[in-house]
Amino acid sequence: MQAALAPPEQALVAWLKWRSENSAEAYQYTHNRLLPLISRRLGQSPLTQEDRAFLRGLYRYHWTRNQLLSNCAASILETLENHGVPTLLLKGLALAHLTYRDLGVRPMHDFDVLVAPAQRDRAVAVLEAAGWSYEPPLPALSAAHGCEFRNDKDQRFDLHWFTTDESRWAGADDDFWAGAATLSLGATVTRVLNSTHQLLHVLVHGVKCTGASPCNWVADACAILDSAAVIDWEEFVECARRRRVVLPIALGLRFLKESVGRPVPESVLRELDSTPVNWVDRTYFKSKIRGGTDRLAMLRPFLEYVRNERATGLGSLFGFLRFLRDRWHLQRKRQLPGRIWARLQKRLSGTD
Repeated sequence: MQAALAPPEQALVAWLKWRSENSAEAYQYTHNRLLPLISRRLGQSPLTQEDRAFLRGLYRYHWTRNQLLSNCAASILETLENHGVPTLLLKGLALAHLTYRDLGVRPMHDFDVLVAPAQRDRAVAVLEAAGWSYEPPLPALSAAHGCEFRNDKDQRFDLHWFTTDESRWAGADDDFWAGAATLSLGATVTRVLNSTHQLLHVLVHGVKCTGASPCNWVADACAILDSAAVIDWEEFVECARRRRVVLPIALGLRFLKESVGRPVPESVLRELDSTPVNWVDRTYFKSKIRGGTDRLAMLRPFLEYVRNERATGLGSLFGFLRFLRDRWHLQRKRQLPGRIWARLQKRLSGTD
């Protein structure tokens, strides 16, 4: 990570240390995600011929792959926009174009497109007519934030109707749509998150099941903070509060400030730390950061339901049963007891 994010002199030292302990043939995918960025960071540094060829080869591979993904995305975005479905490009491909400004340094295996919940069914029909399909059944709007689509060329992308799994209620993404910037892909004009919302989205997406240490989201967050983009920190804090993601956002920002030395205002951390967080949100995020096998995770479906449906009172139980039926793609409520018992056994045995 230091080789990818530190100033060139420090990055070179970190690279030489990493390289002395790892062969070029033995790198893992996690490292692969950073190596093209290291290639750009060490572009003018004195490297061995073998290392320079290794890094440049990875850079060219991802540049070529991302050009193909970008062309595929442009075609899908054009199709949806031409059929009256507004689109917003999320995550890696948007970051590669507007933040990194280099398709070779941000590896990705697919791309993500957001449509409004009210446009989801229309978007699905348009995509199916264009030769794209999903693995049925299609999730209910309240049961998921998106699903994967593929075509007969084995190209794939994720269609979202909410930006994140953590905030899936009516109007949750209104601020993202209202503040969106524009991006041209070929002849197609789509939308992307502005820098403030992009940073928040990167943190929410990254700081969850694995805690605050994965290198991929850190690289994206640093790229945003290191760019010329201006972060509206007041809007950032208010957006985190509206979306009820204060806990992972505070954790991620503190990691960026203390571990990788990025300029996060102390006043922002104080504002986030002073925000009241109810027991539902606190327990929900604790279960996600601990991981899927923690027994606390057994509560997560109910916590998701309460968060996203804003449910209270006696109606919560019946609504929760409907939520589980939709989430697990069941046809009838009477199938729930068997499914609940099976999942409970897996949780308790640590096999889920």
